[in-house]
Amino acid sequence: MAGVDPVKLKIKDDKIHCVSKTGNFFLYATCEVEADEDRVINLLDIDSFNKAISCIQDGNVELEISDNYIRYASASVKLQHYLYDDALAKPDRFDPSKLAALSKDINLPLSKEQLSKIIKASTINPAINKAYFKSEHGQLWATLTDKEVTNTNSMEVNLGEIDEEFEGEIILPTEFVMYPASLPSKEFTIQINNEQQIVLICIEFDGGSALTYVCPGLKK
Repeated sequence: MAGVDPVKLKIKDDKIHCVSKTGNFFLYATCEVEADEDRVINLLDIDSFNKAISCIQDGNVELEISDNYIRYASASVKLQHYLYDDALAKPDRFDPSKLAALSKDINLPLSKEQLSKIIKASTINPAINKAYFKSEHGQLWATLTDKEVTNTNSMEVNLGEIDEEFEGEIILPTEFVMYPASLPSKEFTIQINNEQQIVLICIEFDGGSALTYVCPGLKK
């Protein structure tokens, strides 16, 4: 199907693990479930599946998973969603199991209020897609500009006190910072691995669910 990116749902140890590509970033999601066995489910269209699941208003949802479809039936709704053929599934482009092994040279907690300040500052010039973070005298600052382009407007905002200062600047695409702002979680953590130049935004929710945005090719 043109324009559709298949997604794998890996059920292991009573958790669903899912990796998808969002713009230039990878999104790794986990959710606790009760499963009879470990297995891999290939979804051709994750958006279509989400819309189908959102039609279920029952309190507890128990899905029947066969080799080529997912089925649900209750007194209020019945659905059957066909799966992608395992033989046609593409190899994984990203292995989330390697994230835990990465050393975290920088751990930078951010609140939704701080993210809102960054988003507001970014409106001075919608063409700017860079946020420069630095620590100075115990304070965290974010500058919205593009230092590689001359005569570019800039806005620098103080995001408040920081527990642990870091050297140099952290340069992130503003869209990478904006993605988590619409989520219900109030706090986020930016983690950075200097050796492989990878940045993570980690978000945890009540009930054991978690999201990790992964941005490769970080500049510092």
